Amino acid sequence: MIHIVSAAMMPTPGLTYTLLAITKSQMREEFQKLLKVHKEWKSYVGYPNTARLLSGLLEAHIPCSRDKATVKAGDVMLVMKLTYRLTNPHEKTENKHGNSINDYEFYLCIIE
Repeated sequence: MIHIVSAAMMPTPGLTYTLLAITKSQMREEFQKLLKVHKEWKSYVGYPNTARLLSGLLEAHIPCSRDKATVKAGDVMLVMKLTYRLTNPHEKTENKHGNSINDYEFYLCIIE
């Protein structure tokens, strides 16, 4: 399964992860490549604006979801992480931060 997330994730005990920093274009390419192998994917992107930006980048509808992501061996995570820490998290819901794709960094996380 592919997990699309918009935050740093707390690892599941007992699993091994490989985390690779990737570019925006690599994020799109990896998503397309992974879709050929993993037929199932789910969004765990919690903010509508972030989901909109990620939808544009991946050229796919990424729904907003506050569900908890649980991963297992063999899964892959595509991570979009804000490059800075908000002093007031409510500002993200007010669309004061994270309005540009350039406000984010991207990662491919392989769960072994």
